[in-house]
Amino acid sequence: MSKAEVVKVVVYIPKDVMKLLSTKDVSARMRLSLAIDLYISGKVSLGKAAEIAGIPYDDFIDELRKRGIRLIVGPESPEEADKELKEAKRFIVIDRPRQ
Repeated sequence: MSKAEVVKVVVYIPKDVMKLLSTKDVSARMRLSLAIDLYISGKVSLGKAAEIAGIPYDDFIDELRKRGIRLIVGPESPEEADKELKEAKRFIVIDRPRQ
């Protein structure tokens, strides 16, 4: 996860629940839960969600599969497809042979 800009969030958890978890475990679980929620709501991409969770891309996919969450593949509308195509065209370089 990028350390450029972060915000500290304080969450109050009952002591009896906290006894079951380590502080590191709580932080990791909360980041993963947030990342999954943002991903399934379509607010972030798969890669960004993995970054938020602080885990490798493939591990994030495994976490989704463990929870029975399907991967979101492709655009959801023709308008979104057009937008993605326009973005992709910005990065296409056609190398034509010189004559």
